[in-house]
Amino acid sequence: MIKERVIFADGRWLNTRKYMDIRNPYTGELVGKAGVITPDDTGLIGLINESTNRAKGLLREMTSFEISEILFKGAEKLKEIEEDVALLIAREIARRCV
Repeated sequence: MIKERVIFADGRWLNTRKYMDIRNPYTGELVGKAGVITPDDTGLIGLINESTNRAKGLLREMTSFEISEILFKGAEKLKEIEEDVALLIAREIARRCV
């Protein structure tokens, strides 16, 4: 199954006008598509810039404890897909050793 990945910004998934193929480096098999932002995506670029500036402002107002809580939640989410991530990293390392 080919997965199509879009851009996550401003708390939601956003489509782009262009996608690029993601291929398995060992077999050349198409495994997915990723959204690509081009200069034509001016509205999307503006939205991402605004969202980034808002996030920076929010982070400045947060305590270290609040930020650490968010990071720990992210770590928990990563643990949920730990096996997939480990396999991906192992394949990437093996590819570089050949």
